Amino acid sequence: MTEKITFAAGCFWTIQYIFEKEDGVLFTQSGYTGGYTFCPTYQEVCTSKTGHVEAVQITYDNKKISFDSLLTLFFKIHNPTSFLKQGDDIGPQYRSVIFYHTKAQKEKSIQKIKELEKEKKYKIVTDIVKAPIFYPAEEYQQHYLIKNNLLPIRIKHSETEWKKLLTSEEFFVLRKKGTETPHTGIYTSFFEKGVYRCKACGEKLFLSSAKIKCACGWPSFDTAIKDSTFIKKDFSFFMIRDEVLCNRCLSHLGHRFFSINSKTKQRYCINSIALDFEPNIASF
Repeated sequence: MTEKITFAAGCFWTIQYIFEKEDGVLFTQSGYTGGYTFCPTYQEVCTSKTGHVEAVQITYDNKKISFDSLLTLFFKIHNPTSFLKQGDDIGPQYRSVIFYHTKAQKEKSIQKIKELEKEKKYKIVTDIVKAPIFYPAEEYQQHYLIKNNLLPIRIKHSETEWKKLLTSEEFFVLRKKGTETPHTGIYTSFFEKGVYRCKACGEKLFLSSAKIKCACGWPSFDTAIKDSTFIKKDFSFFMIRDEVLCNRCLSHLGHRFFSINSKTKQRYCINSIALDFEPNIASF
């Protein structure tokens, strides 16, 4: 069944690019909503005098991607604790808002905020508002990053912001390049069907079909999703290793090693705490 949801989370260029890559998302459109002027232009919205926000309206197939998955990604790709500001973009047009189209979306959004505030111990400033009229942005604003070859797009939070958005354990591994104790991670011996995402930003990293059995004590994969990871040399602890980073937010995930037992001759050894698992809803 086809549904719509409208998200505002800073500049709509990045938001549209991230969501339009998701399996199950059928259509995305950048635009303006939540204000009080008729048919606003980009220049008018940028004055901060129209009341509108930059937003992206998403049409999706809820049999291929759940609203919960979209909601989780929404909270990953921006800072929902920041009021009237996202990164270098400052003003009321960049405020965080969920414009719901159904009662179920409203209820799930309220519950999600409660869960995040309890888990992360921070205050979320995201508004939850019934979707008003949506004005599509100018054609040159649609799919702006792809049209203008401005890729890859990276999420750039300060380390202070990351410390606020992540738990202390997540921050230690993802931002301070720590390592969880072997055989303690929840995904070490986990082989359900789905996709593994970056805990910090929600980027899709590994498919369950790439997961391999390994006695090393950490989840292991023989390959990563194309362009999802960034490899750099790590010279710490008097060793030379390939460090695996998320390509979207440059958070530390683990290391990559040569493996004679892997069909790709590579083994991505990843911390469970650096991952979120999203089950394949089509398999239910």
